[in-house]
Formats: sequence, structure tokens, C-alpha cells
Amino acid sequence: MISVILTVRNGERFIKYSLKSVLEQTYENFEVLVIDDASSDKSLEIVKGFKDKRVKIFRNERRRERVFCRNLGIRESKGELLCFLDYDDVWEKNHLEVCLKELKNNDLIYVFPRIFIDKNGKIIRISKKKIPKNVEELIFGGRIGCPPCTCVLKEKVLPYEQKYLMREDWEVFLRYYFKGAKIKVIDSKTVKIREHRGRSSRGEEFLRATLRVYKDYADLIPKKYRPNFYFHLSEVCLRFGKGKGGLSFLLRALREEPSLIFSSLKLLKYLPRNLSFYY
Repeated sequence: MISVILTVRNGERFIKYSLKSVLEQTYENFEVLVIDDASSDKSLEIVKGFKDKRVKIFRNERRRERVFCRNLGIRESKGELLCFLDYDDVWEKNHLEVCLKELKNNDLIYVFPRIFIDKNGKIIRISKKKIPKNVEELIFGGRIGCPPCTCVLKEKVLPYEQKYLMREDWEVFLRYYFKGAKIKVIDSKTVKIREHRGRSSRGEEFLRATLRVYKDYADLIPKKYRPNFYFHLSEVCLRFGKGKGGLSFLLRALREEPSLIFSSLKLLKYLPRNLSFYY
């Protein structure tokens, strides 16, 4: 059986579409653990409106944040496989079927996110980025972690860490890697990521959490992949207007891998912003 862990916090606008995308899966042997993080809107009411025995509801009486919620789902799950979903994203009907097939020879599956939708569910872009031949480039380059794209064997699952909140999804993949988990990235196009103003990657806590990951993992990154690591840190710093830190990380990346100069050109779009030299 597969356990789907679906977290929601004031998601009344999107939760019905996310939950519906789970209940319509072609693979039917699953449970859905909906973790409501003290929503003050109609999210819980909408979930209760789904009369399906596979839906199990857990509610926090006070806000505990998504790390706590996902870990609660992990503890309460009964399935041999765990898949995660956020209240605003959706799956294609064959998503669980694809994950089940791929997990036969792996510990952890990551569906490379390609399809992005708007608040109305309309496709706004389809990524054409090439997937690197080795997973290390994605992991150390900060390009992996999106929970709706993640499926893992329960016996191999690792808890999310509160100290990395907003980058906990990236950090846990670093831990999976260093613990020797068999990670496979697939290109199934079965996940649709919804872009809207409420996404957490827009807040400055995203920057602070990224720098916490840097502090704790910088000495562990294999030399071959340090340029990927530094380049990602540069992009995040520049995105939030931290010019000194961003340019410093960029120069470190270029010193170790000069060919990144071509990729660096895309970072120029962040320079006209209000650059702070605090970091």
C-alpha cells in the first residue's frame, strides 16, 4: 500500500483539486493522510466533504508548520511507500502507478518537475531543462526536493528537520545521499506545480534556510560538485538582493569551474535590484 501525505494550511482555494487528483489515481491501494495545520478557512470542511474511506484527517489545533505536519504523516502512515503532496499542487492520474514501478529497484524516486500551472490550473509553462546524467548535480546544485515529486520506501524514509524550514525538502535529499540511499530521477511529467503568490520560496526565510544548509554542509560537499553548490547559493542570494554574498559565492564557483561563466549570465537579471551587501 502507498501512503499519501497531503499537508494543508489555509488552502481552501486549491485543496479540493489536490485531493481529487489523489483519489482519481489509476493505482487504488492507498491511503491519504491529510494534515491540516490549524487552518482558519474552509480547508478542513472541504476535505471532510470527500466521502472516501481512504481519506484520514489529522488536525493541529495550533500552527506547527509543514515540517511537523509531514513528520506526523510519516509516523501515522501504514503504507510501505510514502508519497508527499502539497495542497496547491496536483498529480496526473498515473502518478502513483509510475512511482510504484520505479521504486522496485530504488529507495527514493524524484519526478523532475516540468509542468507549471497558474491559480486556475492552466498550464503556464513546461520546462525543457535537461536532466543531468548524475543525480549529484541536482542534489548539490539545490535543484531537487519538491515534496509532490518525491516518493520513498517507508523503511528508508528520513524525517524532515525543523531547523531547515523552507529548505527542509532540499536538506533531506542531502542526508539521503550521504546515507547511501538509491535515488532515481525520472521524467514522467506526472506532477503539476502550481505557481502563486503564497509559495514559500518567495519569502526571505528561504534565503536564511539556504544559508543554514550551506553552514552545515559546506565541508561535506565532494570537490567535484562544489561549483554546483556555490552557484546555487549565489543565485539565491542575488534573488533576494544580497549582492555581496551572491557575488562571493559566484566567484568561488567560477574559480573551481570556469565554464559556469556561461550559466552565470542568467544571474545578471538580479543585479538591478536593490542590492544589499549585508551577506
